[in-house]
Amino acid sequence: MNALISVIVPAYNAEQYIEECIVSVISKVTYPLEVIIIDDSSTDRTYNLCKMISNREDNILVCKIPHSGVSAARNEGLRIAKGKYVVFCDADDTLVASSLDSMVHYLDSCESIDLVVGNVMKRNTPLIIKNETISADSAIKRFYSNDDSRLLGTVYGKMFRRDTISSLRFNENISVGEDSLFLLSYLIKSNEIIFSTDLIYVHRINPLGVIISKHIHQYITALDASSIMIEHISKSKPLLLHDAYCDLFSVYKHLMNIFYKKEDRYLIISKTKSIISSHKLPHSFLECCGCIELID
Repeated sequence: MNALISVIVPAYNAEQYIEECIVSVISKVTYPLEVIIIDDSSTDRTYNLCKMISNREDNILVCKIPHSGVSAARNEGLRIAKGKYVVFCDADDTLVASSLDSMVHYLDSCESIDLVVGNVMKRNTPLIIKNETISADSAIKRFYSNDDSRLLGTVYGKMFRRDTISSLRFNENISVGEDSLFLLSYLIKSNEIIFSTDLIYVHRINPLGVIISKHIHQYITALDASSIMIEHISKSKPLLLHDAYCDLFSVYKHLMNIFYKKEDRYLIISKTKSIISSHKLPHSFLECCGCIELID
């Protein structure tokens, strides 16, 4: 089968939701499709359930990798993918019926469009209220805006061209901010993107309201992601450097607001100072951002 669409599903201990996810992906799709499920060494029945489903469906491929995290799982999916277009779907979420067909329509209709961004049913995510095609440069500006950062900060609810992705991969050393880093890197390589009013994706909210806590050493990698994004922007879109710097300090302030232990805050401040030094940010900028504690 020659797949037109490759849907990559990283899965880890998702036995409760994985079948619903897969069914949503393969339902009401008229285009050739391959579903690539990468099991990240689940300790529950996720892998066995996926193998059972794949035995019934010839367009589902299930692979298992050593436990390495979501970025490694997605990268393995990208290595395997054969489709012209790529979609990412988390194992506990679902795609809306016919959403794949609608996104293919946009990409097939215009070769200059490299990314489709659709509506996502998720708390605090703004709705797209009109179809709009914009340049990648405009999209990068929106990437750094408060209004659209929630739309452009994740890889789900979107369709990518595999040729544009090319050798681009998720940074496996980043635990928080890996989606944003991948998406910015992709936008830099893109021509145009389209915002679509179509509902594409349903993000599941845990009914018990349980928040999976991460260690400071995982969260602090969000600063590394911001630093790498500054590097990318300085080389390709230097006029947006101010926005990239502001993003770094936004991440810094967010971390300082959620971590209160003295040793954790010391790590956050030390990491941020190191990034400031490496990028040679002026003290006047730190003062404007209200981050005078970062001035040596």
